[in-house]
Amino acid sequence: EYSLNEMILVVIDAGGETMGLLVDDLDEIVELDLKKIRHLEPGNSFPDGIVAGVINRDGMDYYLIDLQRLSQSQYEAPVIRDTEAQV
Repeated sequence: EYSLNEMILVVIDAGGETMGLLVDDLDEIVELDLKKIRHLEPGNSFPDGIVAGVINRDGMDYYLIDLQRLSQSQYEAPVIRDTEAQV
């Protein structure tokens, strides 16, 4: 079971901007005018956490991101190697 107060509602708008809203209860979600995030599914990783669930209200999909289950190992900085051959 997930606790909503441990999650953040993440929405990606048409311009690719990402915004997050802390979620206290489902009634708060209903009042928000948010766009769908179709490419996220429960269990997928997200920069700010793991998608814990999807709530569909009035034909809109709202994705709950579980910040508590974020796996730091998935977001380690890539290793940058020196591509120039040393002489």
